[in-house]
Amino acid sequence: MKTNLLKIAFVVLSCSLFLNANGQCTPDPVTPNLQINGGAWESTGEATVGRGGSVWFGPNPGWLPGTWSWFGPNEFTASERAPVLTNIQPEMAGDYLVIFVNAGGCSSQYTFKLTVTSDPIVCTPSAITPFTQINGGEWVSTGVASVAAGDSVYFGPADMIGGSWNWTGPNGITASERGLKLTNIQPNQSGNYVVTFINGCGSSSQYTFTLTVGPNSVNSPGSSLIDIFPNPAIDFVNVNNAKGAEISIFDSLGKVVLKSNCADDLTKINIAGLFNGFYMVQAQIGKEIVTQKLIITK
Repeated sequence: MKTNLLKIAFVVLSCSLFLNANGQCTPDPVTPNLQINGGAWESTGEATVGRGGSVWFGPNPGWLPGTWSWFGPNEFTASERAPVLTNIQPEMAGDYLVIFVNAGGCSSQYTFKLTVTSDPIVCTPSAITPFTQINGGEWVSTGVASVAAGDSVYFGPADMIGGSWNWTGPNGITASERGLKLTNIQPNQSGNYVVTFINGCGSSSQYTFTLTVGPNSVNSPGSSLIDIFPNPAIDFVNVNNAKGAEISIFDSLGKVVLKSNCADDLTKINIAGLFNGFYMVQAQIGKEIVTQKLIITK
């Protein structure tokens, strides 16, 4: 413990020397987050686990540049923001102090408290939280994706401590990493993609991602005359040669966000209320359906 006290003093002294040379700085408060036995993240600094369990400390601000220093029982030290404790034993109980020094040289700290019970860990399944990215866009907390042929999808469930991942899906696809990336997607890849996670204590959980793939051109002869422009679009989009068509615009989750009817050969549709992103525009005239990709950038 004496060694750790010296290290803590060195970190604080280093910050003070920097502060004296530059006048002043503003500390960034450290806020607690942790994950117990591969479960959900919790905004707390106190953890109680059974013998053999695991804890993942994940304080914020994780997005700011700076350095992290950890000090704990049994001369524990670490220099990453989010250290993981596995196969926890009673002697590992105690206070875990983290010090964050921001880019301005100013420090802040927080003390996590770990309690370890003598009872062995009860192995329970770890809930899988879905995330999906379409065509390199923003990550969305969903397990449903609707895309056009030629697009890409990245299914990326939230990370968890240890364990193993296994994927199965259409056309015999299998994978053993956490994230599953599909590129140049074709209609025959539509379907359910099941991911199984087996946590560190051997309990398994599953989640089913659903992918719907539409064509990126016409479904029937003659429909190719329908044109959608501009693309990318900002506040409006024109649908040409689609008199009598019903227009439906779908977001990346497959939800209809706008509908319109084409009374003339050239119809202008107001999309000012839609957010940036990838959409599917479906034009239906009788039994003929045209589906095209639309990108909105403002």
